[in-house]
Amino acid sequence: MQDQAQKIASTASAAYELMPHALAFDQANVQDETIKLILKSFHIDDPWGEMSRLSSRLGLTALPLDETYRMAAQRRHRAAHVANADTPQADLHQFTIDATGIAIGFDALLTRALERMRARDSRYLQGIQKVSSNSLTVRAVRPHGARWRETVEGRTTAVKIGTSLDSLLPAARSRCARGKNLLVVFESGSQVREWDCY
Repeated sequence: MQDQAQKIASTASAAYELMPHALAFDQANVQDETIKLILKSFHIDDPWGEMSRLSSRLGLTALPLDETYRMAAQRRHRAAHVANADTPQADLHQFTIDATGIAIGFDALLTRALERMRARDSRYLQGIQKVSSNSLTVRAVRPHGARWRETVEGRTTAVKIGTSLDSLLPAARSRCARGKNLLVVFESGSQVREWDCY
Protein backbone atom coordinates (compact mmCIF):
# COMPACT_ATOMS: atom_id res chain seq x y z
CA MET A 1 0.00 0.00 0.00
CA GLN A 2 2.81 2.40 0.86
CA ASP A 3 4.53 1.68 -2.46
CA GLN A 4 1.32 2.40 -4.39
CA ALA A 5 0.63 5.55 -2.33
CA GLN A 6 4.11 6.86 -3.22
CA LYS A 7 3.33 6.37 -6.90
CA ILE A 8 0.05 8.26 -6.55
CA ALA A 9 1.83 11.07 -4.67
CA SER A 10 4.52 11.25 -7.38
CA THR A 11 1.96 12.56 -9.90
CA ALA A 12 2.27 15.98 -8.21
CA SER A 13 5.77 16.33 -9.72
CA ALA A 14 7.14 16.28 -13.26
CA ALA A 15 8.98 12.99 -12.69
CA TYR A 16 5.90 10.93 -11.85
CA GLU A 17 5.44 7.18 -11.71
CA LEU A 18 2.20 5.34 -12.47
CA MET A 19 1.10 2.13 -10.83
CA PRO A 20 0.60 -0.92 -13.06
CA HIS A 21 -3.09 -0.99 -12.04
CA ALA A 22 -3.70 2.25 -13.97
CA LEU A 23 -5.06 1.93 -17.49
CA ALA A 24 -2.41 2.69 -20.15
CA PHE A 25 0.23 3.14 -17.42
CA ASP A 26 3.01 1.84 -19.65
CA GLN A 27 2.53 4.14 -22.65
CA ALA A 28 4.08 7.56 -23.10
CA ASN A 29 1.80 8.17 -26.09
CA VAL A 30 -1.61 6.55 -25.74
CA GLN A 31 -2.59 4.83 -28.98
CA ASP A 32 -6.11 4.88 -30.43
CA GLU A 33 -6.33 1.11 -29.89
CA THR A 34 -5.58 1.60 -26.17
CA ILE A 35 -8.45 4.07 -25.81
CA LYS A 36 -10.71 1.57 -27.54
CA LEU A 37 -9.63 -1.26 -25.18
CA ILE A 38 -10.11 0.90 -22.08
CA LEU A 39 -13.71 1.70 -23.04
CA LYS A 40 -14.43 -1.86 -24.16
CA SER A 41 -13.41 -3.07 -20.69
CA PHE A 42 -16.35 -1.03 -19.37
CA HIS A 43 -18.85 -2.78 -21.71
CA ILE A 44 -18.86 -0.05 -24.34
CA ASP A 45 -19.02 -1.64 -27.79
CA ASP A 46 -17.61 0.39 -30.70
CA PRO A 47 -16.00 3.00 -28.40
CA TRP A 48 -14.73 5.30 -31.15
CA GLY A 49 -18.06 5.12 -32.94
CA GLU A 50 -19.92 6.04 -29.74
CA MET A 51 -17.61 8.99 -29.06
CA SER A 52 -17.92 10.12 -32.70
CA ARG A 53 -21.74 9.97 -32.57
CA LEU A 54 -21.85 11.97 -29.34
CA SER A 55 -19.40 14.56 -30.69
CA SER A 56 -21.49 14.88 -33.84
CA ARG A 57 -24.66 15.40 -31.77
CA LEU A 58 -22.85 18.23 -29.98
CA GLY A 59 -21.98 19.80 -33.33
CA LEU A 60 -18.25 19.49 -32.69
CA THR A 61 -17.09 17.04 -35.35
CA ALA A 62 -18.32 15.27 -38.46
CA LEU A 63 -15.43 12.85 -39.11
CA PRO A 64 -14.78 9.64 -37.14
CA LEU A 65 -12.75 10.60 -34.09
CA ASP A 66 -10.42 7.59 -34.26
CA GLU A 67 -9.21 8.75 -37.66
CA THR A 68 -8.65 12.34 -36.49
CA TYR A 69 -6.83 10.99 -33.40
CA ARG A 70 -4.49 8.89 -35.59
CA MET A 71 -3.85 11.81 -37.96
CA ALA A 72 -3.07 14.12 -35.00
CA ALA A 73 -0.65 11.52 -33.60
CA GLN A 74 1.11 11.35 -36.98
CA ARG A 75 1.37 15.16 -37.15
CA ARG A 76 2.73 15.26 -33.60
CA HIS A 77 5.28 12.53 -34.39
CA ARG A 78 6.37 14.34 -37.56
CA ALA A 79 6.71 17.66 -35.70
CA ALA A 80 8.83 15.99 -33.00
CA HIS A 81 11.17 14.13 -35.35
CA VAL A 82 11.30 16.08 -38.64
CA ALA A 83 13.07 19.41 -38.34
CA ASN A 84 11.25 21.10 -41.23
CA ALA A 85 7.77 19.67 -40.49
CA ASP A 86 5.03 22.25 -40.84
CA THR A 87 1.57 21.71 -39.37
CA PRO A 88 -1.03 24.14 -40.71
CA GLN A 89 -2.60 26.33 -38.04
CA ALA A 90 -6.08 25.28 -39.22
CA ASP A 91 -5.20 21.64 -38.44
CA LEU A 92 -4.13 22.59 -34.91
CA HIS A 93 -7.32 24.58 -34.37
CA GLN A 94 -9.51 21.73 -35.66
CA PHE A 95 -7.74 19.21 -33.45
CA THR A 96 -8.52 21.25 -30.34
CA ILE A 97 -12.20 20.81 -31.25
CA ASP A 98 -11.69 17.11 -32.05
CA ALA A 99 -9.80 16.59 -28.79
CA THR A 100 -12.66 18.21 -26.87
CA GLY A 101 -15.10 15.82 -28.57
CA ILE A 102 -12.89 12.87 -27.59
CA ALA A 103 -12.57 14.08 -23.99
CA ILE A 104 -16.31 14.67 -23.57
CA GLY A 105 -17.16 11.30 -25.13
CA PHE A 106 -14.62 9.40 -23.05
CA ASP A 107 -15.71 11.13 -19.84
CA ALA A 108 -19.46 10.81 -20.47
CA LEU A 109 -19.34 7.13 -21.47
CA LEU A 110 -17.16 6.17 -18.51
CA THR A 111 -19.35 8.19 -16.14
CA ARG A 112 -22.42 6.29 -17.38
CA ALA A 113 -20.57 2.96 -16.96
CA LEU A 114 -19.52 3.87 -13.41
CA GLU A 115 -23.08 4.87 -12.60
CA ARG A 116 -24.22 1.39 -13.67
CA MET A 117 -21.50 -0.17 -11.51
CA ARG A 118 -22.50 1.86 -8.46
CA ALA A 119 -26.13 0.85 -9.00
CA ARG A 120 -24.99 -2.80 -9.16
CA ASP A 121 -26.87 -3.17 -12.43
CA SER A 122 -26.59 -6.95 -12.95
CA ARG A 123 -27.40 -6.81 -16.68
CA TYR A 124 -24.59 -4.29 -17.18
CA LEU A 125 -22.13 -6.13 -14.91
CA GLN A 126 -22.72 -9.39 -16.80
CA GLY A 127 -22.11 -7.60 -20.11
CA ILE A 128 -25.67 -8.18 -21.31
CA GLN A 129 -26.55 -4.48 -21.46
CA LYS A 130 -23.90 -2.20 -22.93
CA VAL A 131 -23.28 1.52 -22.47
CA SER A 132 -23.85 3.64 -25.56
CA SER A 133 -24.05 7.31 -26.47
CA ASN A 134 -27.81 6.78 -26.94
CA SER A 135 -28.11 6.44 -23.16
CA LEU A 136 -26.92 10.04 -22.75
CA THR A 137 -29.19 13.05 -22.92
CA VAL A 138 -27.36 16.26 -23.78
CA ARG A 139 -28.32 19.49 -22.05
CA ALA A 140 -26.49 22.48 -23.55
CA VAL A 141 -26.05 26.08 -22.48
CA ARG A 142 -25.11 28.44 -25.32
CA PRO A 143 -24.91 32.17 -25.92
CA HIS A 144 -27.75 33.45 -28.07
CA GLY A 145 -27.31 37.11 -28.89
CA ALA A 146 -27.02 38.97 -25.59
CA ARG A 147 -28.64 36.10 -23.67
CA TRP A 148 -27.90 32.50 -22.71
CA ARG A 149 -30.15 29.56 -23.63
CA GLU A 150 -30.42 26.19 -21.93
CA THR A 151 -31.66 23.47 -24.29
CA VAL A 152 -32.25 19.74 -24.06
CA GLU A 153 -31.97 17.31 -26.93
CA GLY A 154 -35.33 16.47 -28.41
CA ARG A 155 -37.03 19.72 -27.41
CA THR A 156 -37.62 22.50 -29.90
CA THR A 157 -37.90 25.29 -27.33
CA ALA A 158 -35.40 26.45 -24.73
CA VAL A 159 -35.76 25.15 -21.19
CA LYS A 160 -34.60 28.48 -19.79
CA ILE A 161 -33.26 31.78 -21.12
CA GLY A 162 -31.12 34.02 -18.93
CA THR A 163 -29.36 37.33 -19.20
CA SER A 164 -26.08 35.93 -17.84
CA LEU A 165 -24.34 32.58 -17.65
CA ASP A 166 -23.86 32.98 -13.89
CA SER A 167 -27.60 33.32 -13.35
CA LEU A 168 -28.52 30.40 -15.63
CA LEU A 169 -25.86 27.79 -14.84
CA PRO A 170 -26.67 26.79 -11.21
CA ALA A 171 -30.25 25.83 -12.08
CA ALA A 172 -29.08 24.07 -15.27
CA ARG A 173 -26.61 22.01 -13.19
CA SER A 174 -29.39 21.08 -10.80
CA ARG A 175 -31.68 19.96 -13.64
CA CYS A 176 -28.80 17.99 -15.16
CA ALA A 177 -28.11 16.19 -11.90
CA ARG A 178 -31.80 15.25 -11.50
CA GLY A 179 -32.01 13.99 -15.08
CA LYS A 180 -28.51 12.40 -15.08
CA ASN A 181 -27.73 14.40 -18.20
CA LEU A 182 -24.52 15.46 -19.89
CA LEU A 183 -24.19 19.23 -19.52
CA VAL A 184 -22.08 21.07 -22.10
CA VAL A 185 -21.51 24.82 -21.82
CA PHE A 186 -20.46 26.53 -25.04
CA GLU A 187 -18.74 29.90 -25.31
CA SER A 188 -19.56 30.35 -28.98
CA GLY A 189 -20.10 28.09 -31.97
CA SER A 190 -18.17 24.89 -31.30
CA GLN A 191 -15.99 26.38 -28.55
CA VAL A 192 -16.71 24.40 -25.36
CA ARG A 193 -16.19 26.21 -22.09
CA GLU A 194 -16.84 23.25 -19.77
CA TRP A 195 -18.87 20.08 -19.35
CA ASP A 196 -20.19 17.92 -16.54
CA CYS A 197 -21.45 14.35 -16.55
CA TYR A 198 -24.11 13.37 -14.05
